[in-house]
Amino acid sequence: MTSPPETPLWRRALACASVEIRPGEARLATLLFAVFFLLITFQYAARTVRQSTFVDALGASRLPIAYLLVAACGWPFLALYVRYADRIPRHRMIAGTCSGVATLLVVFWWLYRAPQPWVPAAF
Repeated sequence: MTSPPETPLWRRALACASVEIRPGEARLATLLFAVFFLLITFQYAARTVRQSTFVDALGASRLPIAYLLVAACGWPFLALYVRYADRIPRHRMIAGTCSGVATLLVVFWWLYRAPQPWVPAAF
């Protein structure tokens, strides 16, 4: 009689955190974790750059107004995104969103080369 194979340490550690990765899903789970990690890292880095350039250009006293404007201007885009998110295949929505963000980053990189007072506020 043979004993069952030993469960790998990483699988036991994930099981302690209530994460179950079935056989054959490890590669996809690792890829999704890496993408999520990079997106969150980018978000924190971009937020720091965005806030510091805004404060340098327009002053810290105007930062609360900028937050309100971001919410007011972002709401219509979020409403459209939510409206069409279920109608478009998930992989296309993710690819389109990432392409849009990348395009905007390139546009703002180009705009920051010619200093204008409205660029940090728009970013």
